[in-house]
Amino acid sequence: VDEKLYTGNLMLVKNIIISYIRNGIIPYDINHNNFAVEKVEKDIEWALPIGGGLEVMFGGIADRIDSMDDGNIRVVDYKTGSPHLSMDGIISLFEGQDRSRYGNILQTMIYSMILHHKHHRNVYPSLYYARVINKPEYTPRIIHSVSSTEKIMIDYQSYADDFEALLTQKLNELFDYNTPFRC
Repeated sequence: VDEKLYTGNLMLVKNIIISYIRNGIIPYDINHNNFAVEKVEKDIEWALPIGGGLEVMFGGIADRIDSMDDGNIRVVDYKTGSPHLSMDGIISLFEGQDRSRYGNILQTMIYSMILHHKHHRNVYPSLYYARVINKPEYTPRIIHSVSSTEKIMIDYQSYADDFEALLTQKLNELFDYNTPFRC
């Protein structure tokens, strides 16, 4: 890469990204090496049937797809913002005041849905938050906070039925001419 292309703010951003990779992501992966990177920046898509002969195409670009030693897949989305890995259950992604906080989790669950159906394997939805990935207690897996003391790391297959039912319900509401649109 021609260094002359990087000036001012781009040089700062480049250096921050290099630091995140060298000081966070690579050391984390070295210490948690039960995987093989299969794909990076992979276009993925799959059509969700929503009833009445209709389907909705979902897609995106998965930052990284790993094959885990246990036979499952991990979809990794890189984030630089403040970490948010915990939710109060699948319904919290679709209803309630806090649902806007769960955008990163919803995106990763959708990617997990796509990969689950395309590859017929279980998927671990994961978020790599570069700012905190090097903390000893960090886990990239999405967490279902069942209670203040009970936390479950999510695998897609265990939540697939509920997730897809709620997603289908929400899509049917959006496509229903008789249901007023509300944010």
